[in-house]
Amino acid sequence: GEAFDKLSRYCGFGFPGGPAIQKLGENGNPDSIDLPRPTVKSSYNFSFSGLKTAAIYYLKDLDKATNKISKEDFAASYQEAIVDTLISNFTKVLKETGVSTISGGGGVIANTRLREKMEALAEKNNIKCYLPSVQLSTDNAAMICAAANKELISTDTSSDIRLSSVIK
Repeated sequence: GEAFDKLSRYCGFGFPGGPAIQKLGENGNPDSIDLPRPTVKSSYNFSFSGLKTAAIYYLKDLDKATNKISKEDFAASYQEAIVDTLISNFTKVLKETGVSTISGGGGVIANTRLREKMEALAEKNNIKCYLPSVQLSTDNAAMICAAANKELISTDTSSDIRLSSVIK
């Protein structure tokens, strides 16, 4: 989700970034820009920082050139790079672990393209895919904050700092 949000904010597409980029990308060509696909380094961890940086540099280079790209093509290409990365890494996990079920959560799982590709991956590999409804696929940040606040209050009575005092 953060990869969508950061670039959407940079481009002025709106917030939250996932829905904004998805909407723009619906009328774009996902193959119009060749953006990098991050790969799993170890322990199935990876980062989208290189993709975000590559996308921003691509846009900065466009500003200097006379070439232009539509917002729709850029959004579709960026979304496809994120989705391809997630599916590629899901595929690696499937091959290495033999799990029989995949699932997802949080706001990013509301992305239509990601849902389509996860379901296709599950079907291709004859495994189950459980995805919450789009309405229940929301950002987990508020829930994490509430849980952390409860934990902080219940365990740290000596501290003057409380999440409720810094989060309005």
